[in-house]
Amino acid sequence: MTRLNSISEVVRDPARRQRFIDGCCAVLDAEVEARTGMSGRLVRLAYHQVGKLEGGRLIENVFDKLADEFAEEVDPVYQHWLRETGGDEPFAAWVESHRDELVAALLRVTDRERDRVGKPFLVMTYNRLRGLAERLVGEAIPAVAALVEDHTAA
Repeated sequence: MTRLNSISEVVRDPARRQRFIDGCCAVLDAEVEARTGMSGRLVRLAYHQVGKLEGGRLIENVFDKLADEFAEEVDPVYQHWLRETGGDEPFAAWVESHRDELVAALLRVTDRERDRVGKPFLVMTYNRLRGLAERLVGEAIPAVAALVEDHTAA
């Protein structure tokens, strides 16, 4: 299968970008819904409340805002996969042995956003939840990798 050379190509193409953002939203929706127990219930409740903001488009708007940075951070991991496998091995399988690299790339985007916000309460809250976010992003890597693989098919 022919592959694009970067995720940046996806987010620069308006038609592909919207499908990619929709895919990001679907991955997040599924990850939130998969949370179980009392903490999962609280996460789902908070997510659904936040999801109502900006006319129900807050999550989509955030993904749209961060898509270029996401691509910039994940492109080196994706290109490493292309160089190492020629795109013949599924990205989702390959990334299992590079999970920490991809988690770090994704969290660099949200770390920069935290630094830009500059609101002490939000920064403090983010910093307190950063370890949990690292674990949850790690758990979501198979879905994120499948998303990347799906959207980089030429």
